[in-house]
Amino acid sequence: MKPWLKLFLFLLAFQLEVRVKASDAIIESPEHCIVGAETCAIKILDSVFHFDKEKAKFHATEKSVIERKNSKEWQLISGQLWVESAPGVVFGTIFGSAKSTHGEYWIATENDKIYFRNISADLEVTLRDGKSVQAPAGFQFWISGLDSNAKSEYGMIEPVDMKKLLPIWNSIFVGKKTDFTTKIKNLRSDWGNLVEVSSEIYREQTLRKIASIKEQKKNSADKARKIQQDKERLREAYRA
Repeated sequence: MKPWLKLFLFLLAFQLEVRVKASDAIIESPEHCIVGAETCAIKILDSVFHFDKEKAKFHATEKSVIERKNSKEWQLISGQLWVESAPGVVFGTIFGSAKSTHGEYWIATENDKIYFRNISADLEVTLRDGKSVQAPAGFQFWISGLDSNAKSEYGMIEPVDMKKLLPIWNSIFVGKKTDFTTKIKNLRSDWGNLVEVSSEIYREQTLRKIASIKEQKKNSADKARKIQQDKERLREAYRA
């Protein structure tokens, strides 16, 4: 375990609109850092963490580990994060970072992948290799590490797996159960026909992939042609 995760447990009294459901709910490093402006590492224990301050409103599931780098940049080390509203705030992960100007989305660490599930945001995810990926509301995708060509690996954009997400979301939701039910019903209506949209997204991704493969083949052929031309010029120079 890293040194900054070796922390001391204590009773909490949050201020500045920072809300936690129960005492002894989190561990902070350094102590009491959540009420300050400096870097702060937070490990959530057996409760749910709710943050509501300066237009940033998000929630982390129990056992999650997050880090505040500054007021506009957070890092999800492990666990799951529901970003309810955080315009202009960057949420980083080991493989890439996400931001939006409005709307909700989820970030989750799952084994060796990071999942981004867009609920209603203009979500933009920047990968480690600099590539930017966007998914419409109602869709998700995963990202991972770099491949042998130093390119970030990421999955196809697909509809949000609500069967997996709903139980987690329900457990972290703040409010009445009827409010949650209404929220989900409204989402399904807003998303419309995801199957039809996903078919179009898949078609576009396939076309881009085919174009990329063709470009790679062309570049390889051009490189091989140049090498052959250089060899021929060298042979001509020796003959002269």
